Amino acid sequence: MDILQLSDSLTHSEFKQALNDIALMNYLGILREYVDHFDSMLEEGTDLQSALHYSHYDMVIDPETGKYKKELESKIEASGKNPTY
Repeated sequence: MDILQLSDSLTHSEFKQALNDIALMNYLGILREYVDHFDSMLEEGTDLQSALHYSHYDMVIDPETGKYKKELESKIEASGKNPTY
């Protein structure tokens, strides 16, 4: 993940959201996994904005329920951050 690439490629609000997501992943202790997942999506040809969105979704959302993963739910709520798009 290249912060300068994000800055150059995203709108101001998209960049703020990306930084918010990065801060949340760091708070949750899963930043390395998030960055690795994001980087692999870019390598597969996914566009930048989609890679950000899907990496976020894959890391914090339970695909079966559409809600936060149980193991992260209380930490996400305690963080005060809005991890949705």
